[in-house]
Amino acid sequence: MRPTRQSQGYMLLEATVAILVLGIVSLAIHGATRQAIQSRAQAQDFTHAAFLMEDYLSTLELNKQVATGEWEGTFEGHTNRFSYVCTIRPAYIPSIVVNTSDDPAQPIYHEESYPADSSFMLHVALTARWTRGEIPFEETIETLLPPTQLYIPSDVAAPVEVGNE
Repeated sequence: MRPTRQSQGYMLLEATVAILVLGIVSLAIHGATRQAIQSRAQAQDFTHAAFLMEDYLSTLELNKQVATGEWEGTFEGHTNRFSYVCTIRPAYIPSIVVNTSDDPAQPIYHEESYPADSSFMLHVALTARWTRGEIPFEETIETLLPPTQLYIPSDVAAPVEVGNE
């Protein structure tokens, strides 16, 4: 039995719809695969940056003394894609005032401006920066170091006065 002209038109329409559905599914799979590859590369970059920053902070922690300030550069021994900004500053610890009176309106904790001789720690903030596909990325890690690691330059010796002998 020979197909009628009307059934041949339906077969062409079915084939066209099937090809259209196949094309849409293919585009969706391609987009999902592309996104997965991009996410994997970004995760790899974040992991690499975390390892570089941990290595840098470990070096700082092993140093006997560090100076306060801010400096930047690129991580040694790696591509120039990863750069850093390191900031070290004192982080003053607020003093606690104990409420010795019976008045509950008196403050228990009192924070004032911190004098230079108050207790502190060194706050280290390390920011790594890089780009992937012309998109900039940035990750920051922070830690505290003991104040014994603060480098304080020794005073220059006072000039010796030559007196009359």
